[in-house]
Amino acid sequence: MNTKQMLLTAAASLCLTCAMADTVQPASASGKHHAIIIQGAGYLPESQPPAEGADAVTQATTKSINTYTLSAALALKLKAQAIDVTILPHTACREMQALTDGSQRKADLIIFAGPSHFNKQPPQLTKLYRKLGAAVENNSALLCTTLVPAWYPETKGQATIKVAAKAFEKAGAGVVEGVSILTPQDKKKGASEKEIDVALTDFAARITAALKAKN
Repeated sequence: MNTKQMLLTAAASLCLTCAMADTVQPASASGKHHAIIIQGAGYLPESQPPAEGADAVTQATTKSINTYTLSAALALKLKAQAIDVTILPHTACREMQALTDGSQRKADLIIFAGPSHFNKQPPQLTKLYRKLGAAVENNSALLCTTLVPAWYPETKGQATIKVAAKAFEKAGAGVVEGVSILTPQDKKKGASEKEIDVALTDFAARITAALKAKN
C-alpha cells in the first residue's frame, strides 16, 4: 500500500468513525475477536483545527505518515487475520467501560493510537489510560497495546510504549508489545513503505497470537 492509498483509506475510515461509534458490535456477534483502535493525534493535515476540546491545542499531524494512515493500514492487516476492527476518536471513548460492558464482551483488544509526546502519548489518550480499570472489570481478559508514530521511534517512541504498558498493567489489562514508526520531520524522511509494511505485519502477528492465547 503506497502513501496515497493509505491516506485515502484513512479518510474513508474517518468518515465512518461517527457511525461506528454508536454501533460497536460484540465479538461474539460475528464469532471473531474484536479490536478497537482509539485515535488521539490532533487535527488532520490541511484541515482547520477545532475551536475547542483537546485537539484544539494539538498540532496537526504529519501529512504522509501519521496516526490516521497507520491506523487504517493496521486495520487492514488485522481484518486479513479475521479480526473485526472499529476505529474511534478519543472523544467517543470517554466512558471506557462502555467498550466492554454488557452481557457479551465488545472489545477483546484496545489499541491506543497516537504520537510520542514528551515520552508519552498525547493527554487525549493518557487520560483514558486511567479509566481502563472499569473496562477490565467487564472483561478480565482485555488486552491493550499502542501504535506510536514518532520522530525518534527507537528512543522516545519506545519510552512512550513502556509508559503505556505500565498503565495497562496497573489497570489489570493484558499487554501486547506496541509498535513505534518513524514519521517525517523537516527534511528527515519517515519510514519507507516497506518498513511500514514489515512493522505493521509483525505488530498484527503479535496481536493475533495474543488474542488466540487468550481463548
